[in-house]
Amino acid sequence: MSWDRAPAREAARRELSDPRYPEHDPNLLQRAWTAFWDWTQDLFDAAAGATPGGGVGVAVIVLA
Repeated sequence: MSWDRAPAREAARRELSDPRYPEHDPNLLQRAWTAFWDWTQDLFDAAAGATPGGGVGVAVIVLA
């Protein structure tokens, strides 16, 4: 049995072009805030990996 992809592709294109999908996307400020916190978390994760004692070691260094 052979499946024709063209009708499925067209149906997917129509569905995904529906304007209701982007309405729940985060705005620019939310995306920037999320990117900043992701960057901060990556920075602390890298520091915890390089510091003896992990996260506790980073906390001690920051407090000192």
